[in-house]
Amino acid sequence: MSRIITKAILVSTYNWPQALELAVKSIFRQTDLPDEILIADDGSGDETQEMVEILKKESPIPIKYIWHPDKGFRLSAIRNRAISECEMDYLIQVDGDIILHEKFVEDHMSISREGFFVSGKRAYIKQRESRLMIDNSSVKVRFFKLKDKMQVVRLPHFMNFRRLSSIYNPNKGIKGSNMAFWMKDLYLVNGYDENLEMWGFEDKEIAARLINNGILKKRVRYRCLSYHLYHNETSKANLKFHGEVLDKVINNKVLKCENGLSKYIK
Repeated sequence: MSRIITKAILVSTYNWPQALELAVKSIFRQTDLPDEILIADDGSGDETQEMVEILKKESPIPIKYIWHPDKGFRLSAIRNRAISECEMDYLIQVDGDIILHEKFVEDHMSISREGFFVSGKRAYIKQRESRLMIDNSSVKVRFFKLKDKMQVVRLPHFMNFRRLSSIYNPNKGIKGSNMAFWMKDLYLVNGYDENLEMWGFEDKEIAARLINNGILKKRVRYRCLSYHLYHNETSKANLKFHGEVLDKVINNKVLKCENGLSKYIK
């Protein structure tokens, strides 16, 4: 008999409780429920914490809420804190503005394999439709209200995986809002690099270290579908330093970061 794999979903959020409500409620309707939900909050105010308490009461599975004070963009740090609280075998990672297809977890688990991490696709929900969904607390996604529709066509019997083991192209196909890892692999690379304290490339940087360790990237199409609520784009003005760190990781074949997950291990 094969071993049962336990799994968690990590949802990162910051000061958008209305979107977080929809993201978490889309987890509640999964055909294959995770064993726990980890909400990683990068310093939101009371309104988000109040929303989490409501969601805990409605949830069919345990929710762990991990929060730290708002000291600027510290997504890597709050993700590491949440990862340290996870007791499962497998971790699926999404953002708090992402709505999940009802077979999202089922699809992820169907393709989970030792020696791989996964990066899936997402499509953007149009601005007016996003507002309507939030106003109505609705997780129903209407296909014709999406941009990039072909990114999220579900064809579960059409296998389209791209295994990219080359460390020279870790950037392609990486979406931190739809990724999945074996927990042991996250510990192997020491989680996210907390020296990356601005927006951008934190997902690509950890992907590069995983690949340096021989953990192959599996880019997935036609499964593991997710939908991104509309919001104004984040400024990309501060990517230079993060890009330099990423280049060093690739060129020097860095295996693990120094300022990472280990600091939270009891």
